Amino acid sequence: MQKSEENIVRVMRITRVLFENKASPFLLNATICHHLSQYPATKAIQELSENMYCDDWLSGGDSVDEVINLMSEASKVMSEAGMKLCKWSSNSSEVAENIHRHFEDKSLKNDSVKVLGMRWSPVEDTFTFDGILVPEDVLVTKRLILSCIAKTFDPLGLISPIIMSVKFLFQEVWKLGLDWDEQAEFELRKRFLAWAGDLLRLRELSIPRCFISLTWKEKQSVELHCFCDSSLKGYGAVIYLKVLEVDGSISISLLLSKARLSPLKPVTLPRLELLGAVVGAKLLRSVVNSLQLPDSVKYFCWTDSSAVLQWIRSEPTRWKMFVCNRVAQIQELTRVMASLYREREPSRLFNRKVVS
Repeated sequence: MQKSEENIVRVMRITRVLFENKASPFLLNATICHHLSQYPATKAIQELSENMYCDDWLSGGDSVDEVINLMSEASKVMSEAGMKLCKWSSNSSEVAENIHRHFEDKSLKNDSVKVLGMRWSPVEDTFTFDGILVPEDVLVTKRLILSCIAKTFDPLGLISPIIMSVKFLFQEVWKLGLDWDEQAEFELRKRFLAWAGDLLRLRELSIPRCFISLTWKEKQSVELHCFCDSSLKGYGAVIYLKVLEVDGSISISLLLSKARLSPLKPVTLPRLELLGAVVGAKLLRSVVNSLQLPDSVKYFCWTDSSAVLQWIRSEPTRWKMFVCNRVAQIQELTRVMASLYREREPSRLFNRKVVS
């Protein structure tokens, strides 16, 4: 007599987050946000909520005691979630000594460390870039060019001109309709290898991290200047910080920039200039929120396009849908509606200035 087989249903469940799962970054962020929501809104909780990028936490303070207290509280909070903060690093020798004393082997040496794709030197307090080494006999394909673009990570836009030049090249390769692994033409290959050679010079570039000599708590005169521009190939914007020092001198620092390629579908130059103004308005609002600047901070937006100035200084509904939507967005982000048709406050409007 044969024994009947029973249908056994086995239910299997993953109890760990897979490293290369597409949903892993979202799950990590959602878990951290849920965990932090269980604590009162202290300085450490706010810093962890706003300045945690994947598994990197970037923060600081104006004094050694403030930094140590911030580190201790943050380490305790994350440890309760089973996430131990380690590999601490600081540009202050006093903080580094306290890290070694309180956190033992969790501290790093004073060598450079990678932060969001850039390399930071704690001793010199500067940002540097590693660059990419591309062999001269490499097969230049659309896949290779895109891979090099992805490897050159620049969250602050400090090397936007270098990245944009290879993006222009990638767009040309895309227009040719080449397959991903098909070799590009000789002229395109020559231009790419020249760009790759220049990319190695990034290692010689050193950018100071600190752009202000005083602490944010001290009273000081601060202005933001946004420059927007465009061409038929691309458009973008850049934000500068102007600070009046105690001794009366003026220091100007590059904060943030963003550049984008023009669409493959032909767009008129005035509309591309308008797209650049939209990018500038978004960058300006992002800087004000990130630096926690007061609403009274002075900012100036500059463009050399008369058409864009005319659009921005008018009622958005006067124009076609493309212009109307973007003008309304600029006016909302720069908060010019209250003074746009009456006082015309110059610090809130886009001003005409030819940028050489």
